Amino acid sequence: MRFIGKKSASFPLCYPSIIFIGDNDKASTNILDVARSLPSLTFDEHYLNPNYKRRNYIETPFREIRLASPAEKILLTSPSHLHILQDKTPTVNSLDDYCDELIGALDRFFSFVLSSKNHYLVFHSSGYDSRINSLMLRKFKKDLPHIHFRCHEPEEKLFNLIMEKQGWSPSFYSTFPMPSLNPYDLGHKDRPLNGFYTWFGQMNFWRDLVPYHLERDYTVISGSYGGEIFDYPSRNYPNYKNFHYCDNIPINRWLQYCPLKGEWTAQWYNQFQDVIYPFTSYAYLSVVAECNDSFLKIGKYADLVRETIVRHLDPSLFDITPPVLHKYTIDLGDVETSRITSSFLASKFYKRYADKIPSFNLTSEHNKNLWGFMTVYDAIF
Repeated sequence: MRFIGKKSASFPLCYPSIIFIGDNDKASTNILDVARSLPSLTFDEHYLNPNYKRRNYIETPFREIRLASPAEKILLTSPSHLHILQDKTPTVNSLDDYCDELIGALDRFFSFVLSSKNHYLVFHSSGYDSRINSLMLRKFKKDLPHIHFRCHEPEEKLFNLIMEKQGWSPSFYSTFPMPSLNPYDLGHKDRPLNGFYTWFGQMNFWRDLVPYHLERDYTVISGSYGGEIFDYPSRNYPNYKNFHYCDNIPINRWLQYCPLKGEWTAQWYNQFQDVIYPFTSYAYLSVVAECNDSFLKIGKYADLVRETIVRHLDPSLFDITPPVLHKYTIDLGDVETSRITSSFLASKFYKRYADKIPSFNLTSEHNKNLWGFMTVYDAIF
């Protein structure tokens, strides 16, 4: 197997959200890299059916391309961390001591990956993953002159309070000034996605701060995948239990919550200079792998583990009211709706499969996925 994709500074330090592998054994985090390396591609027409469910966690819409298994991902990035997939005896430490281990892992990771020369754009909400990230980054503030935290509505009020309590100057953070129509700038064929998922993968709430043509100069830091580790199982959220990834119970459970999310987060990785997901760092996951299930309980606002981490880092941030649920308002208006719909109807993808797509509008989730995948198909063919 040969990796032909991008290798950033974080590549050997974090478990990759997704890696595509072609029949020719060429691999990349970008589906376009693999697709263009193959002599031929066959689209799986099952994906035209709105009721279709993926049969396993490695299939893609192209029969010649599959997703890497967890072991293959680690072999391609950091083989010495294969141990996190193995069955481990749960820690016998207290919850407080365990959370200090998690904090120590994050501290080691940030100490290694951060650079005073880089420009950082931190995606921040009012939630606990974001609070933990910004609290950890506060320690390195004097060495990070080019860092900016970005939020979007409806979380501005709590976000500002979190930043103020941490002592960040207002010049280091802002909330996206959302336009009334098509606020996230969706529906552009020239920005292909990274697989079969919703067109909302094109969402952008930073373009006033970092224009598209400058994204390659920025490293994004995001709290993605943090809640799936402790909060989701604490709330007993349903997951993909039929997908078995590895023998380590906490890691396997985490991956069961994430099988269909990797395309989007890898898209950001391909889009920017780098994307850092601290909660997928091997340092952090090595501690996660020893989680004792007795810790998986809901506290006052969130799961006990992340609440305890926040309490240890800064108790004043725990007392801030519960996080606001993420809300994405998309009002396209007639002109944008017509433009985006027309771009789909004029696409190579639609012209090839029009007889199997009886009607198209942007109201159904399936059609939003079709629009997103159309950007991939047209970029290849």
